[in-house]
Parts: sequence; structure tokens; C-alpha cells
Amino acid sequence: MGKHYVPQEYLRGFSADPERSNVWMFDKTSRVWSCAAIKQVAQKRDYYPADVEARLATEVDGPGHLALTALRRGGVLSDSGRESLANYIAVLVMRGPRKRRKGQELVPAVLDTTIAELRNELAELRTAENSNRITCLLSDIERIEQKYRMK
Repeated sequence: MGKHYVPQEYLRGFSADPERSNVWMFDKTSRVWSCAAIKQVAQKRDYYPADVEARLATEVDGPGHLALTALRRGGVLSDSGRESLANYIAVLVMRGPRKRRKGQELVPAVLDTTIAELRNELAELRTAENSNRITCLLSDIERIEQKYRMK
């Protein structure tokens, strides 16, 4: 089973049946509408690593779904409920495949800039007393840079 980049509970708000198990979906490639099971839409195998999935479930989706449920029942949200819903929506907007791809396209340039800035700042901080420590930090930066260049 894949990982949903649009949470199933959110999709249930758009369900096309009383059981809240299907939604209408438009396939951009075939240009065809279909009624599809929520379990099978807006998801991709291994979309998130297990640790990310766990954090999303506990820190974003769980609190966000509680707020959505309260609103769907006509309730009024508390301050923490509004905060949970705002966080949920912000993450929801950013977690789809297109946003992920756009973010990944930024990585090389951001990595270059960040690494260059760190090296410059460390060079400015180098003194006779901390030279060995700065050398170790520069070595760590080199290792980290190689790790992220390989991804």
C-alpha cells in the first residue's frame, strides 16, 4: 500500500457516496472522470519514509483531522484547534508530488549557497586557539555536502 499525500480523512470530505469511501477523480493523462476508492487515490508507494509518515500522523494529520471533524459537525474551534487546522492546511498545500518536485529542484542551489556561507563564516571565526575545531567542522561540512549531493 502506498502513502497518501492527500490524507484519506480530508478526501472523505469530498466523498461521492454515503459510506464516504469514494471520490470523483479526473485523470489528466486520459482526460477521463471516474469514481475511485479513496484508498487508491492521491497516494504513491513509499512516498514518505516511515519516520516522516509517523511524524505527519501524530503532529499534523491527527490534530488536523480532529479540527476538521469538529468543523464538519458545526463546532467552533478553540485556539489550539485553529492552530492545528492552519498547520494541517499549510502542510497539505506543500505535500503533493508537484510541490515535492519543485522543492527538490531547489536543493542544488540552496546546498551550494548554504555550504559556501558556512565555509566563509567558519573562515572568519578561525583563530589560533580554535583552528583545530574549525578544521573538524569544515571536514563535517564536506561529509554532509557529499551526502546530500549523492541524493
